[in-house]
Amino acid sequence: KNPCNLSFQTKMSFSSNIQKILSSDNIIRKEGEFIIQQQLDLNFLSCLNNCCDILTNEIEDQKVRQFCATFIKNILSKEEYINKWESLDQNSRETLKTKILSCLASNSHEIRCATSLVIASICRIEVPKGNWNQIFEILSSTAQHTNDNYKKSSIITIGYIAQDLKRTDLNQDQINKLLFALTRNLDVNNNIEVFKCAITSFLNFLPFAKQNFQKIDEREILVRKIIELLSYNNLRDDLIEGLLKCLVEMASLYHSALNDKMSIITNITCKYMKSPNKEIAIQAIEFWNTLCKE
Repeated sequence: KNPCNLSFQTKMSFSSNIQKILSSDNIIRKEGEFIIQQQLDLNFLSCLNNCCDILTNEIEDQKVRQFCATFIKNILSKEEYINKWESLDQNSRETLKTKILSCLASNSHEIRCATSLVIASICRIEVPKGNWNQIFEILSSTAQHTNDNYKKSSIITIGYIAQDLKRTDLNQDQINKLLFALTRNLDVNNNIEVFKCAITSFLNFLPFAKQNFQKIDEREILVRKIIELLSYNNLRDDLIEGLLKCLVEMASLYHSALNDKMSIITNITCKYMKSPNKEIAIQAIEFWNTLCKE
C-alpha cells in the first residue's frame, strides 16, 4: 500500500475520533475518548503529529482543530507526558514546534489564540532547562510582522509566556528581545487590537524587566512610553485602563524609577481620577495607593 495513503487514512481516522469526542452522545464521546487515549499511550509522537497536522489544516473543522490545540496544551501540563515530550529526539520536537508555530499565522482567530497557549505550554517545559532558545528570536521577529493577525498572536504568546515562566527562567538577552518587541508595539498608530494586546502583554512582562529598570536609558524609554501614551487625547477607555495598570505595576515593582516623572504622572492620574469611567478612575487612584504601600 502507498504509505502516503496510509498516512492520510490515519489522519482521517484520528479526526473522526475527535469528532466523536465532540459528540453530544455520551456513548459516542466515551468511545472517541478511549481510542484517542489509547493512541496517545501507544504512540505518543504519532498522536502529537496527528494533532499538529490537523491543527495546521486550514480546511479542517475548526472545533476539531481547537480540540487538538487544547489536547496538546493539556497533556503537556501532566508530568507523565512532560517526561515523554522530553524523551522525544530533538528533530521530532523541532518538527512539532515548527508545525505549531505556523498556526500563529492561521486565518482563524480562535486557532491563533489556542496556538499561543500551546506555545506557552512548551516554553514552560523547555525554557527553564535552556532549550528552545530560538523562540525568543522568532517571537521578537513575528511581533513586527506586516500581517496584523500574525503580529497580534505573537504578542499574545509573549504575554502567556510571561504568565507561565519566572524571571529567573530567562536570561537578559531573551528578556530584552521580548520586552522591546512589546515596547515597539505600544504605538497609537498600530492596529487598535494589536495595540491593546501589546499593552496587556507588556503589563504581564513588567516583572521580567528588573535589570532594564536599573539602567537609566532603558528605564527612561519604558516609563516615558507609558506616560506619553496616557497623554494622548481620544484614546479608547479600555486602552487607558490598560496603560494605567502598567503605571500601577511600575509603581509596585520599580517605584524609584518614577521619581523624576512624578509631576507629569500627578497631572495624568488626577485627570483620570475624574473620568466618568469607573474602572479608569479606580486605576488612577490605585496608582497612589500602591505608591503609598511602597
